[in-house]
Amino acid sequence: MEIAFLNSLVVTSPGFYKAEKITLEEVKQWLKHYDGRYKSFIGHKSTAQFLQKLLGI
Repeated sequence: MEIAFLNSLVVTSPGFYKAEKITLEEVKQWLKHYDGRYKSFIGHKSTAQFLQKLLGI
């Protein structure tokens, strides 16, 4: 399993999703829990780059 980063709550594929507001520290804890595995579905390059820099990934 991996974390998915979205910049919208619109999901077009079947699956199990959970959306909630969490802190930056919680994001880092979840990434650690999943051994840093994630997929980014953020459509704007600058937004994705900002998030990567913020998280150190």
